[in-house]
Amino acid sequence: MTAKPNSIKKTTLIVASAIVGIIAIVLIGTFLTNNFSGNGSNSKACNKVLNDTILLVSGVESVTVDCNLQFGGSWQRAEVHLNTNDMTEAQTIATNVMKAYASQKSIEDSWGTPQLYVLKDGSTLKTLSDFNGAPSVRQVRVKYNIYP
Repeated sequence: MTAKPNSIKKTTLIVASAIVGIIAIVLIGTFLTNNFSGNGSNSKACNKVLNDTILLVSGVESVTVDCNLQFGGSWQRAEVHLNTNDMTEAQTIATNVMKAYASQKSIEDSWGTPQLYVLKDGSTLKTLSDFNGAPSVRQVRVKYNIYP
């Protein structure tokens, strides 16, 4: 018994539809993962811009950055290691890091500034001059009148 031409057309149409559906699911999944999971290209770009901005500041020895940009909640964390043991100099470097953030056009107002500054001897900067805790980029821009 041979298949009828209409039955072959229906089968071909069903298989083609299934293939298109699978491709659509893969593309949508990739889009959602990259833009809303916190591990996609936006988070990688955030990591890069924060890392590069901090390392340009004189007195910074190294930095560890963790950005997670996702729908419904995000964070930007940075641990900045300073090339000093002097607390006054550390305050100046921390202020310069915050000003560098504020000067960077691609850093959003709502993003946070580094939470931890570690001196050469392992001690940490307990408070930031001019702020109570780690400010948002918006607060730094307003405080120092920096609008890139």
